[in-house]
Amino acid sequence: ANCLLFLVIFARNIQSFIFFFSSFLTRALFTSQVLNIALFSGKYYYEAKITRSGVSQIGWCTLDSGFDSMCGVGDTVDSWAYDGSRQLKWHTKNVEDQRITCEPFGPLWKTGDIVGCGIDINNGKIEYWLNGNHIGVAFDGFKSSGDEVTPIYFPSWTLDREGDLECNYTAPFSKLPEGYLPVSDSLVPELIKVNLFAVARPDPHMRWATGYC
Repeated sequence: ANCLLFLVIFARNIQSFIFFFSSFLTRALFTSQVLNIALFSGKYYYEAKITRSGVSQIGWCTLDSGFDSMCGVGDTVDSWAYDGSRQLKWHTKNVEDQRITCEPFGPLWKTGDIVGCGIDINNGKIEYWLNGNHIGVAFDGFKSSGDEVTPIYFPSWTLDREGDLECNYTAPFSKLPEGYLPVSDSLVPELIKVNLFAVARPDPHMRWATGYC
């Protein structure tokens, strides 16, 4: 009888552990998106509206960045992000051990807020705005177009299962900072300009549902 009771308790504990672990993984999974517009030099800007405030990391990456369900924008040496849901900026600085690093940055954002994200490639600088107000320079001194090997930069972001974004890459914006151009202006002049707009929303299977119009 004691052995049977032990087995029942053990089985229930294992079931509880499996449920807890699967719930943890479900909540921990992230999904990332990289816009297919390459930036080589200059100052560019885009905006992201927080339509549902989960964990979001909004910023930039290069071609060398590799993202997966546990590693998003800002979690690599070749990406940079602001996360207003936790008031942190993310960028992995250590190339050798790839430890993810973050520092306090910016105010707490909420649903309906508009995050402005600007990159100055020539001067190696990334700065942010919230609802038109300048937050500050989050990153500076990274590889710029004046270096021997010129990296290519892309707008990018990461969401958890609770987050939704609406991203706008072309004017009009809530506020276009002086000296910056919309990301869409990097397209070759021969292309017909359209309102480049993306709705980012991970579905329950962690696949992206992204629309352009």
